[in-house]
Amino acid sequence: MGTENNVKSLLDCHIIPALLQGLLSPDLKFIEACLRCLRTIFISPVTPEDLLYTDATVISHLMALLSRSRYTQEYICQIFSHCCKVRMQALKCFSVLAFENPQIIETENMMDRIVNGLSESSIKVRLAAVRCLHSLSRSVQQLRTSFQDHAVWKPLMKVLQNAPNEILVVASSTLCNLLLEFSPSKEPILESGAIELLCSLTQSENLALRVNGIWALMNMAFQAEQKIKSDILRGLSTEQLFQLLSDSDVNVLMKTLGLLRNLLSTRPHIDHIMSTHGKQIMQAVTLILEGEHNIEVKEQTLCILANIADGTTAKELIMTNDDILQKIKYYMSHSNAKLQLAAMFCISNLIWNEEEGSQERQDKLRDMGIVDILHKLSQSSDPNLCDKAKTALQQYLA
Repeated sequence: MGTENNVKSLLDCHIIPALLQGLLSPDLKFIEACLRCLRTIFISPVTPEDLLYTDATVISHLMALLSRSRYTQEYICQIFSHCCKVRMQALKCFSVLAFENPQIIETENMMDRIVNGLSESSIKVRLAAVRCLHSLSRSVQQLRTSFQDHAVWKPLMKVLQNAPNEILVVASSTLCNLLLEFSPSKEPILESGAIELLCSLTQSENLALRVNGIWALMNMAFQAEQKIKSDILRGLSTEQLFQLLSDSDVNVLMKTLGLLRNLLSTRPHIDHIMSTHGKQIMQAVTLILEGEHNIEVKEQTLCILANIADGTTAKELIMTNDDILQKIKYYMSHSNAKLQLAAMFCISNLIWNEEEGSQERQDKLRDMGIVDILHKLSQSSDPNLCDKAKTALQQYLA
């Protein structure tokens, strides 16, 4: 590192314009050497930051050089991190680098700088900081290390309380990743009252916020305790759930179905939720299966039915609903194999031998012609359908 006097002498010789000119060289080693000198100069307290702006194209050129090598990344990040006037550009560049090379974030103490950027008065700086966090949150390693070490969820939740929509969209998208099951931040976020916040996002007129709100709730509900699931349902309200299930945007619909599927997992939870919300959920399922929806939507809906069929008491809500049973039968003979398979999961769960009342359910489904369809499907050229049908038929023979 140069002494302050050395740096002053170089500045007096107009070294910065010469070094910036050197960045246009085709020789990568020469570019790296120029950047190394620039880093030394800009890290020095005697260097005015304004010198980085002698030419309006310098920042964009540095950004373009970022991906040339490990050294160009390292030196440019260090230059940016010491020039506070380029906070926004620096954060933008870190967001590009974050997913590809998280080590830079660690070595340059960047996480502290990014988190500080969340409380800046400038909306552009805050947005750049949130975008950077969003890039980082895509890395499992970062979720388990830097995000945990710096308790990033706290300032992020603060941002979500009150921010313009453009920041809210990126911040809520980041929160979705922090709520994945392998993220250590999931637990403290749950304890901080996030459910109410996310439920309010699902009512936003902004489509991206509705999607992110329901997506975050879906991640939150995955393998969650019954209390969390009940809190989500209470926070959303049946009316809002129906609103989301009838949303014109397919992403909102798919994420809402994903949420329902996660809520209706593990038998005690299935039975509990269906005992309190069964009528409304069955009504919603019926409407979707009758509506004009794509294959993925209908498949997800049939999977929800299969989960309900796996409940102990909940399966009676299917067995006493002839309309739903006819729909399951219809989809068993559908032209799409995914829908056939999903419908067969429902049937398998209803007829499983070891469970109480299985004989009565088997008899009712036989009378409906389900066994005839299973025989046909056991001859299917699709190995999955064929295997599933044969397994189901064995329940009748046992």
